[in-house]
Amino acid sequence: MKRTSQSLIIAVAFCSILFFSACFTTASKFDYEQLKAEVVKIELIYYENLDAALIGTSLFNFQCNAIDSRAERMEQMKDFDFDKSTTLGILNAELQEEFLYEVSTIGFYETHRHYDSPKEYGIKLHFANGGFKFISFSGFAGLNNLVAKYDSNSDLQLLRQPLPDDYYYHFIVEYDSNGKFLEYYGNMYLAAESIAYLLNFFEYEIL
Repeated sequence: MKRTSQSLIIAVAFCSILFFSACFTTASKFDYEQLKAEVVKIELIYYENLDAALIGTSLFNFQCNAIDSRAERMEQMKDFDFDKSTTLGILNAELQEEFLYEVSTIGFYETHRHYDSPKEYGIKLHFANGGFKFISFSGFAGLNNLVAKYDSNSDLQLLRQPLPDDYYYHFIVEYDSNGKFLEYYGNMYLAAESIAYLLNFFEYEIL
């Protein structure tokens, strides 16, 4: 009986490891030198998109990789609609390298649930060929207060837990020059802190 119990515990532990390994991936980061070589302009964007829809499955609903297909999610991703996009600010060229360095420090990881398109605010990294990466974010309560309170010399005591649906807006995607969807890179790690710091580079107040 004792051996049976031990075997059951080992089996459950093994299955748990497989489950969580499938649902979580190691955080990735962009290469700073590559960003510096490719990005020619950086904009703060408002993307008016009321049709953004959640796709994929959620770990917190105990649904994950076993029934989730990345290929299916990628097929559901929408192209970028330029008519929905409004430029709020253009980053000073003198700040671009510093900004891109900060972008390269942001960890992002693929999740199995995210939105099919950006919504509200985002940062657009333009390439020379017309394509672009888009850092999408919205939904943080008191986002402007986070920016105002950011202090690089102290510990970050910022809002870390947005509402569940808002969380899925904070991701990084790439499009070609015609707005055709190319790649979903993942959701941002510690998104509130990352967004608050990046917004300090722009002279624009988000209410």
